[in-house]
Amino acid sequence: MPLATPTPARRLCLASWLALALLCLPGLLAAQAPRAIQLQLLGVEDELHSTLLNNLSVRQLSNDQYPAQTDFLFRRGDRELLDALRALGYYRAEVVGSLQREQDRTLIRFQIQRGPAVQIRSLSLRIRGPGANEQAWRDYRQFDLPLKTGQRLVHADYEKTISDLMNIAHNHGYLDARYLQRRFEVSPERGEAAIFIELETGEAYLFGTVSFDPATTIEHNFLQRFVEFRPGDRFSNSALSELQQTLISSRYFSMVRYEPRFTEQQERQIPVHVQLEDNLPHRYRVGLGAGSDTGARLLFGFENRLVNKDGHRYEFDGLLGQRAQSALFNYSIPGRRPARQKWNLRTGWEATQSDVLERSRTTLMPEYTHLTRSDWLLAPYVSLEREVFSYSDEDRQISQLLLGGIGVQKRVLNQTSYPSRGYRHNLALRTSQRNPISDSEFTQLDLGSKGIYSPRDNWRLIARGRIATTWSDELEELPASYRFLLGGETLRGFAFESVGLPTEDGGITGAKHMALASLETDYRLTRWFGVAAFSDAGQVYDDKIDTQLKIGSGVGLRGFTPVGVVRLDMAWAISEPERPWRLHFSLGLDL
Repeated sequence: MPLATPTPARRLCLASWLALALLCLPGLLAAQAPRAIQLQLLGVEDELHSTLLNNLSVRQLSNDQYPAQTDFLFRRGDRELLDALRALGYYRAEVVGSLQREQDRTLIRFQIQRGPAVQIRSLSLRIRGPGANEQAWRDYRQFDLPLKTGQRLVHADYEKTISDLMNIAHNHGYLDARYLQRRFEVSPERGEAAIFIELETGEAYLFGTVSFDPATTIEHNFLQRFVEFRPGDRFSNSALSELQQTLISSRYFSMVRYEPRFTEQQERQIPVHVQLEDNLPHRYRVGLGAGSDTGARLLFGFENRLVNKDGHRYEFDGLLGQRAQSALFNYSIPGRRPARQKWNLRTGWEATQSDVLERSRTTLMPEYTHLTRSDWLLAPYVSLEREVFSYSDEDRQISQLLLGGIGVQKRVLNQTSYPSRGYRHNLALRTSQRNPISDSEFTQLDLGSKGIYSPRDNWRLIARGRIATTWSDELEELPASYRFLLGGETLRGFAFESVGLPTEDGGITGAKHMALASLETDYRLTRWFGVAAFSDAGQVYDDKIDTQLKIGSGVGLRGFTPVGVVRLDMAWAISEPERPWRLHFSLGLDL
């Protein structure tokens, strides 16, 4: 059937509806796009502004799509802000909120008047019971207690104090510790608060026997030598954490978990069970590297973590580079206290080549290492060495040494890959006497320190210094490994091993004495990237001190990785401006 032709009246009706739809379309589209919410806090500074803003529920809304929900959360805002201000010590604060809906936004404002802060007028902190005389309480009061009379009352500081005191009690074996009272009284009108904290320690618990998972392949008697505490010693959570960390650091185990068995305690002695999972016995290492001093290099190694059930191990490390090569083997035997004592038998060969010096050295060195209670690492040793070396203007020389010495190190840092504070002190004392085995006679002292300090987040100051001196009648008696050259990473702005003693033939040779200092700053722009500026100064000399320091300064880029810092530096020899600028590249840990 053919369609009916629209009449003039019908055409007019359709046109009217179309015009009406076109007129309403902008409004319909606008209704589908909810207003954005703009939130303002007035009357507070930046630091307090962000804290208060985080306590507002209405902050979770990005737009005013559901006005009823917006109104509900807005009405809660006054109370949320007042509660947050009270927690920060402002008990007489006032908050006035307003909500205004405009065509393209919903404006929410809170006008805040903080008023005077409540100050801590008095603080009564008492420890009672058998553990009241522990030094830990006095240390906490002096160094760590966040509550101070005369300061603003902050609820978080009070809660932290309550938590800290209980943690101290538990860590020192007072597991039954309880609060006799913990409260604070506030007088908003006077702007004062009084705090009352009283803790009863109860009797201390003690360590019982320590048992290990029988599934491990290592002898139980050897595992017991890792335990630094004995049955009857005061129970301590930190001692258990230290045991766990020590067992993990030994690299014998892939997992270490300890379990104090409180329900099995007898006469207040708590037995401890340690669950272990053996690590893979063998580890292989292969890597590539590069440095401006040594050039490109290939690194490879092998480790047998467990030669026998008594914990013996050995490892081999090799390096094949453009200007450095080495092959080193070490056999290690745990001492009576494996966490702190170890015997090493090292042997190896190493060689370096530069424009000034070529050398190769073979060593056989028994060594004993001991980590003291104060974390000083002591490493006495005896070394039999044979070295072949030649400076650029000299004939090849051969030296043989029977050397005795000791290395001492103390290292403290807050983290390994990117320390923001810490230090490292080194001392090396070595001596050789002329005899049928040794053809050199000298004594050498080498001292070094490096420290890191952060004035603020992501900004570090790094300082280092090193002084070395040698007592020897003749410079020619010293092998090249015990003479000093500077340049490259030790003195940026100068070529690797280019700073030494000038010879009559216009060449360079190593010196008996050396002094070096450096000041550096870096700033971490992102998690992985930063910039740096630095200045190095140093000099080598023989019997007469050379006061004309070699100085290099420059700027650099930093890449922060889990295995250390990548450094790319551009440096200028400030003391010798005729030298061209140099690039220095390295990868390693800061401390």
